[in-house]
Amino acid sequence: MGKLLKYEFRKGLTGMLIMLGVTAALEGYFLYGLYINAEDGWHAAIAAMLLVFMTMAMSVFVLIRGVTSYSGELKSRSAYLVFMTPHSTRKIVASKFLYTFVLGLLMAAIYGALGLMDIGLLLHEFGELEEVLSTINDAMAQLGFHLEQYIFAAILGLLMVMLYALSFCAAAYLAVTISHTLFRDKSWRWLAALGLFWLLMQGVSAVYGLFPSPFDALVYQTAPGLANVSAAYDIKLTPELRDLLPALAPHALTSVCVILASLFGCAWMLEKKVSL
Repeated sequence: MGKLLKYEFRKGLTGMLIMLGVTAALEGYFLYGLYINAEDGWHAAIAAMLLVFMTMAMSVFVLIRGVTSYSGELKSRSAYLVFMTPHSTRKIVASKFLYTFVLGLLMAAIYGALGLMDIGLLLHEFGELEEVLSTINDAMAQLGFHLEQYIFAAILGLLMVMLYALSFCAAAYLAVTISHTLFRDKSWRWLAALGLFWLLMQGVSAVYGLFPSPFDALVYQTAPGLANVSAAYDIKLTPELRDLLPALAPHALTSVCVILASLFGCAWMLEKKVSL
């Protein structure tokens, strides 16, 4: 598995370096606007907005790159070099899923640390803003909002987003594999893959819709200070894990099922049906 992951990282290294290079340039622009040309606040503001946009672009890039790379391998038959190695098809497909997940976590850590650093620099540069935030934090603490609750909710929220993203990617992998299985030599194969992907996501969304939104649970159950306000809606507000898990578990389990179904489905079709 380690060699397979190394292969995936090496294959996508150029695109990742380009994206990180652009991010580094934008960070330099932000520091320039914050310290060198501080009298004109527009530079720092524009750079901050571009960094936020770059974070979203990186998230999309990680997902799309994994799917397009896999599709390109099947189309060009270069997958022969990978799938003929002494590894099972399940392990090979799992390495592609794991690569997307690990890369997503790595980019989340990098951009999260960069965001925290930039916010710290802003607070240090504008002391009055720090005082305002401190006042707001004290007032929120009196209402029952606590920093550790937000950190806990942020970690759970990030994990849920990662599961959603990986299930999205898994559905795309399955759609691509089915299209290569059924319409191998058809020029409109990519249209079939898009249609299959849409149908798969409609089905997954329908299953998600059977359960309450996990993000509502994260918001409401980490804000006990709103208990009086939301009493009319009969919402139990508590930060305890045992109350969050029942709301998060159905969506998490659905995402895991989608990922496993795609993993085993793709592996079976690549082994039995797809000519590489």
